[in-house]
Amino acid sequence: MSGYRLSAAIRAMADLGVPEALADGAKTAEELAAAIEVDVILLRRLLRMLSSRGALLVDERSRFSNSGLSASLRSGGTRDMVLGWTAAPSIFDAWSHISDGIRSATSPFERAHGVPFHDYLAAHPEEKAAYFAANGSTVEGFEDVADVLDLSDAKIVVSVGGGLGAELIPLLRKWAHLYGVLTDLPDAVEGAEQLLADSGLVDRVTIVGGDARAQVPQGDTYILQTLLRWLTDDDVVAVLSACRVAGLPSVRVHVVEMPAHEDAQHPSATNDMTAWTVYGGADRTLAEWTALHARAGLAISDVTQLDDVYALMTSAPMIPARR
Repeated sequence: MSGYRLSAAIRAMADLGVPEALADGAKTAEELAAAIEVDVILLRRLLRMLSSRGALLVDERSRFSNSGLSASLRSGGTRDMVLGWTAAPSIFDAWSHISDGIRSATSPFERAHGVPFHDYLAAHPEEKAAYFAANGSTVEGFEDVADVLDLSDAKIVVSVGGGLGAELIPLLRKWAHLYGVLTDLPDAVEGAEQLLADSGLVDRVTIVGGDARAQVPQGDTYILQTLLRWLTDDDVVAVLSACRVAGLPSVRVHVVEMPAHEDAQHPSATNDMTAWTVYGGADRTLAEWTALHARAGLAISDVTQLDDVYALMTSAPMIPARR
């Protein structure tokens, strides 16, 4: 029942810069307090709690050092994810409103803050910047799709909801003939040009800010990686329909998601609850994904399991029945 306390303490550790200050070796509480310029008595209390739970290491001389967990929270991807997403205060607030959300059939985030998630971000620029920094800046984890997709006949691959372009990078590196289009909300793509430039691929990508529920750029291949789970059923259908309408005659739509399982021990159970709590979305079973694709005029032709939890669903426009 006290897991939230540890999560909050870990967030505080990352926010204060403790892992970064310990990067060059063990330090006493006094040395750490001087390095990050905070009150030593209060900091020591935090350090003791963290070390008692294994989030920090402490030796017989009362010197603290990084654990594997805390080391991962140095400047970079995991730290950004903790501060801007998984342990952000507004997200904590949402989880405390689950019962309200169930009673009202409204996402707990909206119950907590009065507006849907992205409307909230629009009114809180600092949290918005932290959120988008936490999502889509690392290529790690996207190579699996590039390994299994055969894009030898594709020409224009469109990454829908692709953030800063991390989904596109492995595909463009593997398939030198491809041209990429990156589309996401305008705020989400603000730093994309820099990431693509750092990867040497900026000349092969067009960046388009927009709402995929209304319209997406034209292409023959669409990639939607862990995007649709965050959306309501109607919004999922709107995005898939936009891909079908904008797609060239040979269009294929590739969706990567974590299909829901009836097994209560499966990782998708927590992921499903997170999708609803924050966004009002859901993980779906393969049958449910098939039905949503059909509503959008798409038929799933192939499902490839990428690992123990994620699957790649490939679809194409339905062929109208002959009269």
